[in-house]
Amino acid sequence: MSPAPTPPPPVPVMGILNVTADSFSDGGAHLGAGSARRRVEEMIAEGATVIDVGGESTRPGAEPVDPGEEQERVVPVLEAVAGTCAASGVRCSIDTRNVATARVAVAAGASLLNDVSASLHELSAMTKSTAEHAHAGRALADDTRRSASSGVEAMRALSEAVRQI
Repeated sequence: MSPAPTPPPPVPVMGILNVTADSFSDGGAHLGAGSARRRVEEMIAEGATVIDVGGESTRPGAEPVDPGEEQERVVPVLEAVAGTCAASGVRCSIDTRNVATARVAVAAGASLLNDVSASLHELSAMTKSTAEHAHAGRALADDTRRSASSGVEAMRALSEAVRQI
């Protein structure tokens, strides 16, 4: 009799928390810290293992948001939900393409980076050392697209690269 197959690892489930007035998913329903915290509690109860907080719409035709405005949106929310997430074993993710926002988000409780541009678009204007991190980030983003299981590890490694910037 052959041994029972090893079950696959659990699939991460990402709950999306958009803190933009023009959000395509919730129309800006969770802009305040209290509303955001309640929504995060609901998503955790529904099985989310990662909460992804975004402060800039990426819908087609959306206007870019100044990084300062983006930070004003996401930092209070991350600070409000970080304890709830940690107590539930859930990780916080920041959805941004801005290096400055990534930095303050990590300080506010984010441990993962979800970069829709796959390279933090402003890195071209930064130092060579930072650009090397961006190159690693692009490679990691490619890994994420190839495989869900390696994508989790890629996100962890990319988050570590952001911490080192």
